[in-house]
Amino acid sequence: MKLHSGEEFDANVIGSDANADIAILKINTNKMLKPINISNSDDIKIGDKVLAIGNPYGIGISVSGGIISATGRDYGNPYLELIQTDAAINPGNSGGALINENGNLIGINTKIFSRTGAYQGLGFAIPSNNIVQIASEIIQYGKIRSGWIGNFRVAPIRLRINNKLINGLRILEIDSIGPLYEKGASVNDVIIQINNDEGSWKNLTSSLKFAGLGNNISFEFLKTNNTFETIEIKSTEIKELAR
Repeated sequence: MKLHSGEEFDANVIGSDANADIAILKINTNKMLKPINISNSDDIKIGDKVLAIGNPYGIGISVSGGIISATGRDYGNPYLELIQTDAAINPGNSGGALINENGNLIGINTKIFSRTGAYQGLGFAIPSNNIVQIASEIIQYGKIRSGWIGNFRVAPIRLRINNKLINGLRILEIDSIGPLYEKGASVNDVIIQINNDEGSWKNLTSSLKFAGLGNNISFEFLKTNNTFETIEIKSTEIKELAR
């Protein structure tokens, strides 16, 4: 591994996660290294100026500038809501830092949208808050431990509640084992909120992926008798999750 100072060190892979496109490396040195400051990615705003650092096409470390174009994108990744930027991100930039004007980390560059394979003004980065979660899991366990709340199958639907169209997940099948069933969920119940966010497949998978084992996930249901019910479910070690 080569640092910005030009120093090179051997490093070991502690663990990785393909869905998150992240690997954690441990540098083999007794030297005190100063880590980058990490900002809260929830605080970023559209229009904020950013710098993308990487090694495009393997030609050497370079920096490109741009702005935050959007947040909450899920381009090609059901587990993460990505930051979109117009800073030039090309093949070889993946894994590089996305930093703000203060030099603090707000994301890790991961993908580009391009019909040619080269930069076309659409780059994506994993938010720093997710990076902290991912790194903590991988450092402690060597992987991201996905949560499990039972075996069930859902289908996305749109429904109108109080004259407002919302997204939801209708339960099509559910096994009579696991925390979800034990808390009273049944076929034809509709999940309308997950951790105070919309009831979507993306939010369901991301909540299971990053809730952490033993942590609670909040679900709001529209029950088959047209009543609303909110329950807290503690995730356990994953067994099998059917879509």
